[in-house]
Amino acid sequence: MEGSTDRYTLPMVKRITNVAMASAVGITLMMLVEVWGDWRSVACGLAVLVTLIAFNTWVTLVLHPRRGTRFAETLRSCVNLSGVVLAAAVIGMPVTMWLWIPFAALTFDNGAPRLAAAILAVFALALAAIALSQDVAPIYPAMFSLLGFACMLISRARLATIRDMLDGGDAQRLELEAAHAGVAAAHDRLVEESRAREQVELELRQAQKLEAIGRLAAGIAHEINTPVQFVNDSVHFVDDATRDLLALATFTQARLDELRAGAPAAEVLAMLAEAEAAADLPYVVEHLPRAVARMLDGLDRIAKIVRSMKEFAHPDLKDVVAADLNRALAATIAISAHEHKNVAEIDFVPGELPPVTCRPGEINQVFLNLLVNAAHSIGDVVGEPGARGRIEIRTWVEADHVVIAIADTGAGIADSIRDRVFDPFFTTKPVGRGTGQGLAISRNVVRAHGGTLTFESQVGRGTTFTVRLPVAPADDPLATTMRVEPLTLPEPQARAAGQ
Repeated sequence: MEGSTDRYTLPMVKRITNVAMASAVGITLMMLVEVWGDWRSVACGLAVLVTLIAFNTWVTLVLHPRRGTRFAETLRSCVNLSGVVLAAAVIGMPVTMWLWIPFAALTFDNGAPRLAAAILAVFALALAAIALSQDVAPIYPAMFSLLGFACMLISRARLATIRDMLDGGDAQRLELEAAHAGVAAAHDRLVEESRAREQVELELRQAQKLEAIGRLAAGIAHEINTPVQFVNDSVHFVDDATRDLLALATFTQARLDELRAGAPAAEVLAMLAEAEAAADLPYVVEHLPRAVARMLDGLDRIAKIVRSMKEFAHPDLKDVVAADLNRALAATIAISAHEHKNVAEIDFVPGELPPVTCRPGEINQVFLNLLVNAAHSIGDVVGEPGARGRIEIRTWVEADHVVIAIADTGAGIADSIRDRVFDPFFTTKPVGRGTGQGLAISRNVVRAHGGTLTFESQVGRGTTFTVRLPVAPADDPLATTMRVEPLTLPEPQARAAGQ
């Protein structure tokens, strides 16, 4: 046995000891058979065998755990070999006695090669001396001693090979553990980087949305200012007309009272005619209803812009909801009117869409980015004042997806940059007009919803961006318990919504 209790555990020592004891019992039984009939020799052999079995059991169970492998195995070998020498001296030198030399060489290894070789040499010399004193032929001690030392060398070579394999396995295990620790650390770093990247992307998306809202603010103010102006004019007209009508009514009532009191009818009628002419009653009757209608129309337009802006800019929900994408598109068209109304006709053809599971605020941002890009692309090629292009927006259903296509008649995308249009911060717009974030963020938003954003373009003829979104993402655990917002399309502004 080699090493210490740290290397060879007690169960391993017990297993090896049991095998060695069984082999020793076998050799002893063969010796007893050889000397059978010489009852003194048989009794001596049995006594030595029982004594050695008891001693080896004590070494394995008691001494080995307390004193360690080297001391216990050295003591075990010395006592066992002394017992064999004693038995050889008492019972003579039967042929089977020589089996103890190779047996000891195979079983004795206390981790100190020189000590083991010295003990084996002393044992072989002792047996040889006893054999020679009993007139045994010298060939037997020489032959079995050489065999014993050959067995010891073979055993040591085999154990060295096993130790090298174990050491190599330990080294590989340590390398694998180190590699595993490195992979785990790298994984943790990647997780942290991924979280940081998601946070940065979220902040960038919010910043881009705020930027878009800020860019639209002036246009929205202009869109609201126009109906406010004609509502204001109409209110002033109605105020003046009302004053005139009230004054005319008061004057008429007074003249009627005079007529009832007996005043001449002709004189009263003449006074009423003059008052009616002064109030310009036919003009008021003709234009007062029109002024009221203009006020109602202006207020409706203001309310529509405010509703669209509120729907577009509401705080994003952390949970997804089922939303009407047709309404989302209509709201986006309304609040971005100043971007496209002077350069493009809007042709919105909504299909019958089911509610789509999504985050409406993020999807609104995608629609706004695509619509503004389309308007800018058309504005770059529309040179003459009053010339207009066309933006067509269509929605339909394909299997379990909804499809939104936004096509423009702009300049198109050159082949040399088509693989870069979704790169962050890449833009073909002049400095101050574009940041290059819109399409990159739009694609990330669509991908996060389990959809795709693709485009087809022909230089000089325009570009079509197509958004495909699943109605209910399969990997969304909230899809079966979704809150549904009752969204409907606005009143008859399906076509020419940008006018």
